[in-house]
Amino acid sequence: MDGTGRSAGRRRTRVDEVRACRVVVRFSESERRKLDDAARLAGSALAAWIGDAALRVADGRGEGTGVIDLLRLHADVVGFASRATGSDAADAHRLLIRLDAAIDAVALNRRDEQP
Repeated sequence: MDGTGRSAGRRRTRVDEVRACRVVVRFSESERRKLDDAARLAGSALAAWIGDAALRVADGRGEGTGVIDLLRLHADVVGFASRATGSDAADAHRLLIRLDAAIDAVALNRRDEQP
């Protein structure tokens, strides 16, 4: 967020139709921080990120599992792998390789979707 209380970042892509409709949504402070973090990670202004996310879901293009969810799962598997022995350690290593590939694929897909 910049000094004016607005998120710094990219604005939404222009469309031919005028965006005259406004929707007001209330969030708790903790929810707002989560949204700010997600918008910052995407390189978007907060309102642009929320608008784009809402339209993706409305258009049926909503993302089931996002990069943040995959990274949290990755951290959990790393923690397990650090304590695992024998075949469990080998299984955890194979799972980490698959998770890395999934994270890369989701991140690449998101990057390609950006205007």
